[in-house]
Amino acid sequence: MTTMFALLSQPEKFDGRLVSFHAWIDQVNGAILLFPSRDELDARDSFSSLVAYPESSPAAFREIPPVKGGEEKFLRVTGTFRWSRDGAPRSPSAPVDVDRMGVMEGVHLGL
Repeated sequence: MTTMFALLSQPEKFDGRLVSFHAWIDQVNGAILLFPSRDELDARDSFSSLVAYPESSPAAFREIPPVKGGEEKFLRVTGTFRWSRDGAPRSPSAPVDVDRMGVMEGVHLGL
């Protein structure tokens, strides 16, 4: 268990590791976006956020409560962190992770 701020400040330390932290959650374009604070979520700060996709985290997409505009959730996130060292998407079909710190895989959500 860590904080998302610790993960973002030392991504090399957590790359490839199973981590657990609390984050503000939003769904955009079929992906789950994770932000360390409400301010970053409101600003949609991509450099201070992570992303999870249904292909690598199907459980998270079954577990996430419905999110409507203005009803973003603050939840515990557990999964494997993959650092995007160069800011490039992990695959051509994953444009949402451009400029994000990394991708979370095998994500589970909880309170």
